[in-house]
Amino acid sequence: MGVENVGYLVVFCTGFLAVFNRDSLDAGTVGLSICCAIQITRTLNWFVRMAADVETSSVAIERIKEYSEIAQVKFSILQYTIMCSNFLNKAIELKQC
Repeated sequence: MGVENVGYLVVFCTGFLAVFNRDSLDAGTVGLSICCAIQITRTLNWFVRMAADVETSSVAIERIKEYSEIAQVKFSILQYTIMCSNFLNKAIELKQC
């Protein structure tokens, strides 16, 4: 069940209990309880968003750490130019199957 659905369930239960106890509750108390239930839903969504953001940041830090430990490959522009010129000078052969 998603966080949104849990929030909707909390608001629904608050409204249902307010209607069920309408003889003993005044309008201000009902309005305050429904507003608090909606605020709880927003807070739950914010917590989930922040937890996802922290997880994303930690994954990025792990990747940076792993990339920093990989040995650097020395590759000069001269080697790249020689490789490209060798590739371009070769003929392309097509064979029938």
